[in-house]
Amino acid sequence: MSDDCRENHSHRKIKRARDSTNGVDLISSLPDVILQHIFSQIPTKYAIRTSVLSKRWRHVWSETPSIDIDCYRYEPDSVYETIARRYSSPKITTFRLSISTTEAKPKQIDSLIEFAVSRNTEKLSLEFRHAYSVAYRFPEVFFTSCSLKHLSVESGTIDTIPGHVTVSWRSLKTLSLRGCVLSDEACAKILSGSPLLECLTLFCDKLERLDLSECLMLCSMLGARAADCGAAYQLFEVDS
Repeated sequence: MSDDCRENHSHRKIKRARDSTNGVDLISSLPDVILQHIFSQIPTKYAIRTSVLSKRWRHVWSETPSIDIDCYRYEPDSVYETIARRYSSPKITTFRLSISTTEAKPKQIDSLIEFAVSRNTEKLSLEFRHAYSVAYRFPEVFFTSCSLKHLSVESGTIDTIPGHVTVSWRSLKTLSLRGCVLSDEACAKILSGSPLLECLTLFCDKLERLDLSECLMLCSMLGARAADCGAAYQLFEVDS
């Protein structure tokens, strides 16, 4: 469902609730936890707009456990400043970011990813539009997020990971890299730093060899010996 459709649908629901109670606003009487659950289902830019309704609404969105940011037609700096200044929850369950690499500067994208990591995000979804024109390379802190359990990246570039950086995705269970540029060396570092990995999806350019010998969880789920997992193409279908 598009953002506009979701916005219109939400507006109709609120209007019906008011009409059915002779003007009494039932939505505002809901507990914060329910309102925050509702906010988790819509783009964050719409949740932020509710802060103008009343003093009570001003801070409700700021503790919503899910953040959904699409920077289309929105300045990344403006988005970052708003959530950095007003978002107060210490932990983010789900953080989704869709951003254009031709419209946003690398430091702007870095800031949003670093914010997600700083709030111990468990599920991180990143979509980079126009990455075929301008590649984006991740900040070092991205590779050290111990809270990550599910990571999905579309059209990212992970062709190099600095030698001094150790990938530490110690809680990661699901990894999906689609339309990404991924080198053999970077892939090896990622897999060695993801000991709990259970699900792996790769549709990547540049990747030629996949060695799963250090992915003990994946090997055990496949019923294979660790030594056998080096022959990755016998176990997985990987597009490269």
